[in-house]
Amino acid sequence: MQIFFITSDLQFGFKAKRSTNMCTMVLKEAIDYYTSNSSSVFCTLLDATKAFDRVDYCKLFRSLMNKDLPPIVLCLLLNMSTRQLTRVS
Repeated sequence: MQIFFITSDLQFGFKAKRSTNMCTMVLKEAIDYYTSNSSSVFCTLLDATKAFDRVDYCKLFRSLMNKDLPPIVLCLLLNMSTRQLTRVS
């Protein structure tokens, strides 16, 4: 099953033996390095909290089907992405 989900070695989150803590540490070290050498530091951050609101699910699932994922995995992902309910009281 792992052969279907190949990711970059540079990915921090959502990967075995990796976490966003490593990314945060790298950022802190870089900031510390430049500020201790009296240099300016500029940073741009991306808020991707709504990134999945704009996913074209038809295109996503076509792409997953082209990767020959087992049908049970496709069904699970399809159900997880289309049959979610949220209730706020």
